Amino acid sequence: MSVQISGNRIRKELGRHVPAHRISVSEAFRHVVVHPDTVQEASLAVTYAAREGIPVLPLSKLAYPVSPKGWHIRLALSRLSAITDYSPESGLVGVQTGGLTGDLVDWLLEKDCTLAAMPDPGHSVELWEFLLSPFAGRFGPRFGCKWDQVVALTAVLPSGRIFRNSLAPARATGPDFSRIILMGQGRFGIPLEVYFKVKRVPSRRVLMAFTVTDIAGMVERAWALARDVDPTYLEIGLNPGHEEHGLPDCFALVELWGEGKKLAVRRELVRKHLDGVATPADAPYETLLGLDDIYGFDRRKCRHMFAHKDGAPAFLEMLLKNCNEVSQFRLRGFVDNQVCVTTGDDPGQSCWALDMSGRGVYDSPDGEILLRKVADELDPQGILGRVPELWTQEVGNG
Repeated sequence: MSVQISGNRIRKELGRHVPAHRISVSEAFRHVVVHPDTVQEASLAVTYAAREGIPVLPLSKLAYPVSPKGWHIRLALSRLSAITDYSPESGLVGVQTGGLTGDLVDWLLEKDCTLAAMPDPGHSVELWEFLLSPFAGRFGPRFGCKWDQVVALTAVLPSGRIFRNSLAPARATGPDFSRIILMGQGRFGIPLEVYFKVKRVPSRRVLMAFTVTDIAGMVERAWALARDVDPTYLEIGLNPGHEEHGLPDCFALVELWGEGKKLAVRRELVRKHLDGVATPADAPYETLLGLDDIYGFDRRKCRHMFAHKDGAPAFLEMLLKNCNEVSQFRLRGFVDNQVCVTTGDDPGQSCWALDMSGRGVYDSPDGEILLRKVADELDPQGILGRVPELWTQEVGNG
């Protein structure tokens, strides 16, 4: 970074490309906030930052701000919020990522459509943050995870260049690096426009709740249930002390989309799969819909990881042995032999010391080392390198 850099100089240089009323300077926090109105303006801001060696961070609604040393740029993407394309025939919607997920979901519902995987209820965030954050959100066996519904992507890279992939099949366009960008938590690029594959709202939606009597057996059965019944959503949870809501301390939740006799057959198949490890629970429908509020996970304390099917039993056993440290947890997804584990508290070093080679890219030591090495090559100045820290900061660290 130039020794002569200052907030006013940054504002002056960015003012060549962005109108002055969309640039503001904070001397106290030593950052310049830019409100790009187009993909090109966002690209120009990052290009300038890369030339001067200035860190760039998008403005987050989920996290408290990170404070790099010295001056840095903050991209406020809220003006990039348009729905650019919609095709009911193909089930595709093109959107800019500064818009709120809640607004997109509401708009799609008017079209009798919905995202297949979305943030947990009540967590309406900007779309870029939904795609990059480590929070898994609602996902399940039928439709997969949040990245599976992204079929095309435009992103700004740490150099300021624009990356675009095509809606055409990969064999026609060569390798597709969009998944690397999405799973990199912002290390390799920030999504600015995406095409989502959306789903029609089902004619019937059934939520089934169970009291789990054998949690280890329940986890084992969940994989077969996910394969044979193809539920939209499947979760196993431990959340004691909420008897007033009618929810068992240890429960399972299964959501089915469908219609007619086929749905009835699938409901009966769920019961058969869980026979001996869980019994039907008469939990109020409103409780199941408001499950995330009942959990009340504190984002500052909760931990997220993806465990492989083979490693999940050992990890679960360790969690249960450390219930004094872990008061609540949820297991969900059961997609591609991976289950997302969210704990309400840090489970301690005894859990994380397990051999979790299949844990996934976010939390495995090897995965983190690999991400950092790749980031050092693709972003040697660390222009976007601090973006992952958005979701790891404690209150007051910014």
